[in-house]
Amino acid sequence: MPIVQISALKRTGLGELLDRLVDVAEGRLGREEEFMVDYGPIEHYIIEIEDILEKCRLFEKYPRRWVSLRILEGDIYFIKEVEEKCSE
Repeated sequence: MPIVQISALKRTGLGELLDRLVDVAEGRLGREEEFMVDYGPIEHYIIEIEDILEKCRLFEKYPRRWVSLRILEGDIYFIKEVEEKCSE
């Protein structure tokens, strides 16, 4: 992540900060490799849910791992969508 020196008091650096925010949002700056937390004993469940989401082509605008974690956390919106559209 880029570091930008700003001062709210002097009102300096805000333009550069906005430029760097756009660069990060558009993928020109940021992490080169994806950061991933290993959830140990539930990791295989995450992978199973990711596979189901890929097969059903659900939530393609979101990272599948993030959706899988939301489902494991009990997020009713994602759970209902999977139940309705991916029931085998």
